[in-house]
Amino acid sequence: MRDETKPALRASDAEREQGIALLRDAVVDVDVHNVFGTVTLIVPTGISVTVDGGGMFASEIIETPDTPPLPGSPKLRIHSSGPGGTLYVRSREQKRLQLRQ
Repeated sequence: MRDETKPALRASDAEREQGIALLRDAVVDVDVHNVFGTVTLIVPTGISVTVDGGGMFASEIIETPDTPPLPGSPKLRIHSSGPGGTLYVRSREQKRLQLRQ
């Protein structure tokens, strides 16, 4: 059984749906190691999201809403590593807007 408070997010060259991760701690760290692929994280609105790290040939596209975090909501810290690739961090709202266009 997987520990629900520490999501294990791994991806290969194939697109993979990881499902839902429960954010139960006050601070949740997610490590993303990208080797010239594309990683997309859909995050809930109303939480604080920070991204750090990256690689020499990496790009990050952060599209979260400009709304303040909700009181008592967890903080999501995304740590990016690897030589390159693209990391997208979006909210469900941003994804819906892109699908409509």
